[in-house]
Amino acid sequence: MDSTTAYEARASRRSPRRLRLPRRTVISAAVSVATLTGVSSAFAVDCASTGAVATGFEYTNATTTSCDVPASTQVARITDSATGPIVANGVTILVPYGNAVTSTGGGTISIGVDSVTGASSLAELYTGSGGLIGLWATGAGSHVDATDFTITMPGSGNIVAEASAGGVIMLDETNISIAQGGGSQTLYATGTGSQIIADTTTITGSTGGGDYGIHADQGAEILFTNSDLTLTSTGGGITGALAENGSTFEATNSTINLTATGGDAAVKSTSGSTVILNGGSVTMNGQGGDVAVAAQAAVLSATDVVIKLNAAGSNAGDVQNGGTMTITGGSVTATGASSIGFLVDGNAGVLNTLSLADTTVSSTADSFRVTGADASINLTGTTVTDNNGILLTTSQPSTTTFDASASTLSGVITTGTGSTNDVTLADATTWTMTGSSNATTLANNASSIVMTAPTGSADLLASYKTLTVQDYSGASGNITLNTFLGTDGAPSDMLVIDGGAASGSTALTIHNTTGPGAETVGNGILVVDAVSGGTTAADAFSLSGRVREGAFDYRLFRGGVDGTDPEDWFLRSSFETGGSGGGGGSTGGGGGGSTGGGGGAEEGGGGTDPGDIPDEEEDLPVVRPGGSRPGVDEPIIGPEIATYGVVQPIARQMGLMTIGTLHERIGDTLADPLAAVGDAQAQGQSQTDQQDKPWLKSSWGRVFGQQIDNQYEQFSDPRATGQIIGVQAGVDIWHGSLAEGHHDVAGAYFAYGNAQADVNGYVTNAAATGYVATQTGSMHLDAYSGGLYWTHYGPTGWYLDAVLQGTYYNGDASSTSTTLPVSGNGVATSLEAGYPIPLPLGPGFVLEPQAQIIWQRVNFSTSSDAYGSVDLGTTTGATGRVGVRGRWTIDEDDGRIWQPYARVNLWHDWAGNADTMFDIDSVPLLQDATRLEFAGGLTVKFGTRFDLYMQAGYQYAVGATDGGRRQGVQGDLGARYSW
Repeated sequence: MDSTTAYEARASRRSPRRLRLPRRTVISAAVSVATLTGVSSAFAVDCASTGAVATGFEYTNATTTSCDVPASTQVARITDSATGPIVANGVTILVPYGNAVTSTGGGTISIGVDSVTGASSLAELYTGSGGLIGLWATGAGSHVDATDFTITMPGSGNIVAEASAGGVIMLDETNISIAQGGGSQTLYATGTGSQIIADTTTITGSTGGGDYGIHADQGAEILFTNSDLTLTSTGGGITGALAENGSTFEATNSTINLTATGGDAAVKSTSGSTVILNGGSVTMNGQGGDVAVAAQAAVLSATDVVIKLNAAGSNAGDVQNGGTMTITGGSVTATGASSIGFLVDGNAGVLNTLSLADTTVSSTADSFRVTGADASINLTGTTVTDNNGILLTTSQPSTTTFDASASTLSGVITTGTGSTNDVTLADATTWTMTGSSNATTLANNASSIVMTAPTGSADLLASYKTLTVQDYSGASGNITLNTFLGTDGAPSDMLVIDGGAASGSTALTIHNTTGPGAETVGNGILVVDAVSGGTTAADAFSLSGRVREGAFDYRLFRGGVDGTDPEDWFLRSSFETGGSGGGGGSTGGGGGGSTGGGGGAEEGGGGTDPGDIPDEEEDLPVVRPGGSRPGVDEPIIGPEIATYGVVQPIARQMGLMTIGTLHERIGDTLADPLAAVGDAQAQGQSQTDQQDKPWLKSSWGRVFGQQIDNQYEQFSDPRATGQIIGVQAGVDIWHGSLAEGHHDVAGAYFAYGNAQADVNGYVTNAAATGYVATQTGSMHLDAYSGGLYWTHYGPTGWYLDAVLQGTYYNGDASSTSTTLPVSGNGVATSLEAGYPIPLPLGPGFVLEPQAQIIWQRVNFSTSSDAYGSVDLGTTTGATGRVGVRGRWTIDEDDGRIWQPYARVNLWHDWAGNADTMFDIDSVPLLQDATRLEFAGGLTVKFGTRFDLYMQAGYQYAVGATDGGRRQGVQGDLGARYSW
């Protein structure tokens, strides 16, 4: 150590000494004081000589037990070599050379302790470079205490504060400003037992390169609490805080901020040392080759620290040569071109450990890079998502274990030739895989691997990703694959087992990338590929849920349909009934798995060109799949085929129910007297007598209901059971006569109907070997209708009734796994005629042949469920009715009239076929059926103005039922008021 020292405290291990620096004391180096020029030790004055002394004299204390230096005295040196103290109150110490204050031989020096006389100060007349020490405590038990203290240090090669050989320096509320040329140290502690404790200390300034802001060496310790270190260097190789050779540096709630030109480190622990960071921040601003935090054959831990690197080609964290770095909480950010989050390098065979917990890591280059070293990287509750697309890369011969628990990761993992990389994901970790990756082993324990969407054309295999591992194990793991759901050989992301084994349990989530859906006829779509002798356990993979595109469901099968590729796994949308079974079967998700099945001989999985993938719509045949057809590929279907298919025909049924017939709407007791001509003739009254009665307007209303017990002709053989209920009200708007003996009535009505139905149909069974009939879902539909009617009555009571109706539909259809919202509209017209024929078969009996034709158009908007687009389409068709009604009229003495009737109708539907479109796949449903109806009703007239009417009936299918069948009871109850 240089002899030129501003404050020096010396003591032997047997006789400790303490030098206290008072509040508001200033140490200033390289200050020119003219009055001290040429002062030498010859001017020394012994403390025994009291009184005024000349400026620049040196005070010594060699014999007395105490010595007081007068206030306001400029002193060159104060040396204590005796056992008593020296007290200097308010003096100015100006040092031209040598030691400013020396305490030896048991002496004690106190400077400026008397607050009345003001602060003391020290000016060092030191104009050279190197060897200057601002504060120096050396020897066991030696102390320098500084409070509310300011130090300004110029030059190069200097030390602001040094503790050595067991000395201790304590700084409190201290401000240190440096402007040095290089090779300097601000706080330096060396040797076992040496310690610097800095609290609420601020260090600022500029350096020339090769400097240390804080340096602990040879077993020393530096504590930095609630403090700030901010240095800017014009040269390289600067270190903010360094602990080396078994030393310790601990920073609590402090800031370390370095700006330099390159090759710098903000905080570094080397050679068996320990760095502990609690709270605060570490920032490294450089120009290349920099590191924010480093553990090199040493230990570094950081808790709730914000670590930032802003430098090109640098590392936010560096672990080397057996180092251990632990970061808990806080964040690590590496900005600047090609900057890495964490680099692990050094020599192979020496384990380096990096542990992150509850931390966020972002970087412009790799998040983690291992180069030629052995590394154990452990992540817990950590987010690593912002990088250049590379999560972890290993190169040169190295062995890496990468364990992530409850973490969120993003990027590619690559393992270089000759390296080993064992990856474990646990406790709901999510790894978003942004590109093809490879590892030696991969354990997926209750975690998710999500492959991002293809970067190129979705129908090209080159756009998809592969995850290649030697050995794979799953424990309730999940892998999300992007797949172009089409026919055999469509491209997909893949898990590749290269020479090893796949075991455990992993669910595959399939995300369709715009594939149209199609029926496979061969092996299907390859999603797990075992190569180079790789094997897969029979239950290693399953589907996480249903996979449906278009009208087809896809299941996961192990092995090819003809026994080839027994260890591979394929998605197929068909199975072979009555065949040899081919393949190892599959485990499905959602819609059920399957075992066995498969047909054809083409191998899937190779990817296809766009021209090989069908883009035309594919129709399911209109046949019931109940029978077994050996050797035939049958499509795999889910519950939506049946459930959605019944919506259109039930909507049409609601339209028919709302229009009804004339007598269902308004009853038999009409406001028009001519309608009673047949009754009058039967009762011996003249037509003229009836025509003399007044014409009346009326308003009417009814409630109606109909049982749904329908079966439709469609591939899944859907059957609906439920009911339609509704309410309808109308009013005559106009009535008059356009010809003698004729009468016309026009009016309007409003109706609301609701349909609720459970749906049963065929779906592919869990084993994918056939179809089973089961409940597939339910539907409900609301119908809001408005209509206009015109009714013409002829002279003999015959009538012609015309109706125009518009309807708005809204509701949903729900299968066992998804719901389809539906909305649409309908237009219907009806023309009905009846001609009463009086017959002597009872009181007022008439036999009335009837005929009716109803045309409907029902259109539903395209909608979507959880699996894709569904269009219930537009239907246009007619329904015809021919029938006969027999009615009696019975007069009561109290004026009531009873009109019971019986009716039989034959109904037939034409051309109302409904094609449900699942994306581009069409599922046709036929509505060409005949049914017979028997009904009876009653109208009761109370006086001349109020009527009640009701009817009930039953209908059932007759003849061929290739177009489906409809059966069930129906009825209504209404009232009519005339005025």
